[in-house]
Formats: sequence, C-alpha cells, structure tokens
Amino acid sequence: MSASQAARSNGLAESVVKRVSELAKIYVNDDTDIESSLPLMEMALRATAHTQLLITPFELMHGREINVGQPLADGLTPSFTGAHLQYFEQRTKKLTELHNRSVITDEKHINELYKRDYDKRNKVAEAPWTVGQKVVLLDKKNSTFFESSAFT
Repeated sequence: MSASQAARSNGLAESVVKRVSELAKIYVNDDTDIESSLPLMEMALRATAHTQLLITPFELMHGREINVGQPLADGLTPSFTGAHLQYFEQRTKKLTELHNRSVITDEKHINELYKRDYDKRNKVAEAPWTVGQKVVLLDKKNSTFFESSAFT
C-alpha cells in the first residue's frame, strides 16, 4: 500500500522513475523507440534484486528465480505434471516459505538498519525519561507547563 503524501511512498516512486529513466538511456536510441523498449525495461526491473533483501520482484511473485539469458533446450518437460490444485498448493507453500525465510525475517533487520541510519543522520538523542515517569511539558504557544506521565 502506498500513500501519496507519505515521504517514503514518494521516495519509492521517485526511485522507480529514476531507474526507468536510466534504463531508457541505455536501451532507447530515439524517442520513437520508447514503447518498443518498455517490455525489456520492465523485465530488467523485475529481474533486479532488492539491495537488502537480495530477492527479485519476480521471485517474490512466483517463488522461483527468473530465467534470464538461459538458452531453451528442445524437448523440455515441465517440472510439474499433476493437477492444477496440487500445483497451486505447491506454489503457495513455496511462496510462504520464501516470504517467511527472506522477507519477514530480513524486514526486521532492515528496519533496525533504517532506524540506526535515521538516528545517526538526524542526531537523535535517547530520551532522558523512562516509561511511567512523570515529565513536565512546555507549550510554547501559550507559554504554559503541563505535567504528564511519560508514554501513558
């Protein structure tokens, strides 16, 4: 989900626009060729791994790595020949394992890295109070003091 007013969503959108622009400079020679190059740029974006999760969007959606640049052999048989419901259950299990292994566990670690970097960049200091401790707050608009319990 994204929100148009959230800085993080806007940053993600801007990074995609930047990557598409960079790919257009690589793959497009003339402005009239942009539409014919879009599928190639789309595949490049789907095959590029996330810098911290190290998983491609294609792998997150399909539960397997994308086959890019691998020659196709004649007479290949599909790896699954059973019923559709069995295939669905197999894919569901594989995707659940992938998300639990990579996305969910790494997300906690990545959030810790983001917090550490944010705190360092903005020189965030630890709060001098603890949960349940009484603190005094200053309202600068009215120049008055309020007594409050911290984090209650």
